[in-house]
Amino acid sequence: MDKIKDIIPHVIEKISSQKPEEQIRLQEIWGKLVGESGQRHTAIQGWHEGVLTIRVDSSVWLFQMNLKKKSFLSELQKVMPAIKDMIFRIGKI
Repeated sequence: MDKIKDIIPHVIEKISSQKPEEQIRLQEIWGKLVGESGQRHTAIQGWHEGVLTIRVDSSVWLFQMNLKKKSFLSELQKVMPAIKDMIFRIGKI
């Protein structure tokens, strides 16, 4: 039997994928912002009510992403103004 903590990210991902073209566009933009190294350590978890949630694989990456949050948010909003905020959480990539 699966643990609820392992199921929830998949449920959220399914719910947030209701607009696949936006998800694809967001993935592309995120990849350009964080580069190849960042793509190995981060993943978009979901986007709900203007808040983008990004998973990071360690506390080191969590710290780095929070340092760059303002810059990332500014760049994302240029392309997708509906994004109002972003949060980073440690989790599996």
